[in-house]
Amino acid sequence: MASTSDVRPSVPRKSGVPREREDFVRDVAINTVVFRQWVVSVRLRPACTQGDLADALGISNVYVNRVLQDFRNHGLISLCKGKLGRCWAERAHDRRRT
Repeated sequence: MASTSDVRPSVPRKSGVPREREDFVRDVAINTVVFRQWVVSVRLRPACTQGDLADALGISNVYVNRVLQDFRNHGLISLCKGKLGRCWAERAHDRRRT
């Protein structure tokens, strides 16, 4: 399997487009492919940990923990037997009915 440094998405060169923009577009394309592969691998696992989220988002485990606590405190998510629930989706669905 090729590493991400070997991947070169084909981005057509347009005249008058700065090289930095082309580099940015290529980097975004590479990051998108890597993230998509990560998401697929997480779906195949039985559970996603806070460490997995931190790795995927490029932030620390401590920060992930603080954000999840904040979401729980605001009623956006819930935990039941260690599983994450989406309270905000249910509330949004209820609001559309009224």
